[in-house]
Amino acid sequence: MVNNLSLGVGPVSAKHYVVARESHEFTKEGEQPNVSHRCIVFSHLGQAMKMGQLEPPDTHFLSGAEGWMELGDYDSALAELELISPDYLRHFDVLQVRWHIHNRMQDWECCLNISLQMIEAQPEMPQGWINHGNALFYLERFEEAFNLLVPMLKRFPHDEAIPYNLACYKCQSGAIQEAREWLECALKIGDSKRVKNMAVNDPDLMPLWEHGVKIK
Repeated sequence: MVNNLSLGVGPVSAKHYVVARESHEFTKEGEQPNVSHRCIVFSHLGQAMKMGQLEPPDTHFLSGAEGWMELGDYDSALAELELISPDYLRHFDVLQVRWHIHNRMQDWECCLNISLQMIEAQPEMPQGWINHGNALFYLERFEEAFNLLVPMLKRFPHDEAIPYNLACYKCQSGAIQEAREWLECALKIGDSKRVKNMAVNDPDLMPLWEHGVKIK
């Protein structure tokens, strides 16, 4: 699945590779993932912050939190976030990093609450919705995750992370044909080569290959 500060992750991938993978979030061509590589698929469709841009020293604290997270020291990462100015603790970028830290910790209930704050802060950004769907998915609330994210495809029609994650949701719930259809949708919307390369290595989509599904 994708959440990414890199590309996508469901219960299977999250539990298999806590440090190396995140949920599915796709980055644009040439853009570097801004938080991790747990293969999370997030969306980066231009973040104009309602609260304004973070400025030093808060940007330094945020970068420090990312660094500690990548080192696997989650307590230090969370402590670094607490150094950020109180007025900016609910900034979208800060919430995004906080979500990823708790995702690495497999604290799905906390991820659920943080993603709701992200939606409240920036409802026009897909990542909050994607993170919320993935948190539900991690809690094995597959139907809720699917029903939440399906309407978002009309709202964000050019975000391949949405159909990709829907494919993961359906795959893990045993609906192989529907999973295939959603994956094909992601391939059409996004960079097909990049999506395919991620899909063939994604534990959440493994049932597709075990059932002999082929993608072009």
